Amino acid sequence: MIFGAYIQLGSLHVASKAFNHITFENLHSWNTILASHSKNKCFYDVLQLFKRMLKEGKLVDSFNLVFAVKACFGLSLFQGAKLFHSLAIKLRLEGDPYVAPALMNVYTELGSLEEAHKVFEEVPLKNSVIWGVMIKGYLNFSEEFGVFELFSRMRRSGFELDPFVVEGLIQACGNVYAGKEGKTFHGLQMLADSVTPNSVTFASIVLACSSLGSLKQGRSVHGYMIRNGVELDVKNYTSFIDMYAKCGCIVTAYRVFCQIPEKNVFSWSTMINGFGMHGLCAEALNLFYEMRSVNQLPNSVTFVSVLSACSHSGRIEEGWSHFKSMSRDYGITPVEEHYACMVDLLGRAGKIDEALSFINNMPTEPGASAWGALLGACRIHRRAELAEEVAKKLLPLESDQSGVYVMLSNIYADVGMWEMVKKTRLKMCEKGLLKIVGFTSIEIKEKLYLFSSEDRFAYKNTQIESLWNSLKERMRELGYVPDLRFVLHDVDDEVKQEVLCGHSEKLAIVFGLLNSGEGMPIRITKNMRVCGDCHTASKFISLITRRKIIMRDVKRFHHVQDGVCSCGDYW
Repeated sequence: MIFGAYIQLGSLHVASKAFNHITFENLHSWNTILASHSKNKCFYDVLQLFKRMLKEGKLVDSFNLVFAVKACFGLSLFQGAKLFHSLAIKLRLEGDPYVAPALMNVYTELGSLEEAHKVFEEVPLKNSVIWGVMIKGYLNFSEEFGVFELFSRMRRSGFELDPFVVEGLIQACGNVYAGKEGKTFHGLQMLADSVTPNSVTFASIVLACSSLGSLKQGRSVHGYMIRNGVELDVKNYTSFIDMYAKCGCIVTAYRVFCQIPEKNVFSWSTMINGFGMHGLCAEALNLFYEMRSVNQLPNSVTFVSVLSACSHSGRIEEGWSHFKSMSRDYGITPVEEHYACMVDLLGRAGKIDEALSFINNMPTEPGASAWGALLGACRIHRRAELAEEVAKKLLPLESDQSGVYVMLSNIYADVGMWEMVKKTRLKMCEKGLLKIVGFTSIEIKEKLYLFSSEDRFAYKNTQIESLWNSLKERMRELGYVPDLRFVLHDVDDEVKQEVLCGHSEKLAIVFGLLNSGEGMPIRITKNMRVCGDCHTASKFISLITRRKIIMRDVKRFHHVQDGVCSCGDYW
């Protein structure tokens, strides 16, 4: 076919002309020209060619029908998709393993989960693609519990899981974590109970446990693998290091690290990063030196972990030393993440102008990470004027612009510039941006409970309020003074104190005290930076209750015990 040669040369226009001069087009030639137009996203031409096929009475098969359906998706033609669905039914192709997922995908992408589900039910023998597309559809509509229901059906039908389906369930668990209490672990348990015990599938489950901070589930998976003789490779060991570190058990993470027979650069880097997250910079750097002593070369990821550890502990000289050694000693060219770590290191230490100079002298154009780190430093050190300039640089680069506006608004509030707070929030409204809701989670008896500051009214006249009031009185006797700077609203001091009492971290800690075993550590996770007043309050609470409080936020861990935090109040 001469037009086929033109297609291979990338000359679709010439190929189309050649195709039009063919005296006898067979099915292969039709499918070839349709595939080429579809690949080049010439969806209108696909539909015109398909229409011509039908008019000339050519054979329609699952292959060319799929191209027509995909063209409807490309052109957002919902009714067109329904028309081809009817044609598929007429030709008895509605359950075809190629046509069905194409129809399901176009329906879910164009807004009809119901139609997609109809197609799904029409497929007699469902393969992994069919199940996977339906799971994706439910996720698109935020129907996570529909995913769990599908998963249950898969189990009953004896269907073997594949990575695509596992990924869908994990995403559903993560979505539920962000919005519904107590249900995430139901999904994780379904996954853990159902997969064939091998290293690949369990790595996915452990990753989910790490993201969710689910220590109990993570331990269960680890124990299951050991009891059932699942052979652990270095990837599994590294996953468990990451999981234990992110669940607040850095000692256990290090024990797992020591068990690895042959460590690779990723296991070393993960352990270094774990130490850094927990503010154990000395341990992180010592491990880096040990890594070098056994002739394991670091990579780019290793240096992100090292620089991050220095940043969390304010070790400026060591940070500079390691940053310079990257290219000098190891031939590793610093990238955006390394520069952002250095900006964070300098900014946290109060060297704001030096951090700005560092950004301005970067050999490449600064990205969102570097500018974002500087904006965070402006918040810590209350540099509102510079924050305005940084935000102007950051907004065009940041996909989540709401975070930039919220940070800027918080900086204005911190220095009492309430008119600018109003203007910034108004800009957010005009752009249709929504503020991410801050929440704190705590795991109690295999259930995940979420608290937000809006929940404070729901706990009026409850055990939580009663215990908090009791703690508050004892805290004040010991010298606790609420830090009203962390109320980002222009209200009087009495209202500010009431707002502080209802911060999600405090609610979660008190809930943990009421519902966990005597003497057990309280482990909470915040989806953003821990509030400064809550950080102070946690130290008083730990002193009064003799309970260890472990707080994880987006940046690091705080281990609070006997009135002292592991961060040394440098965070």
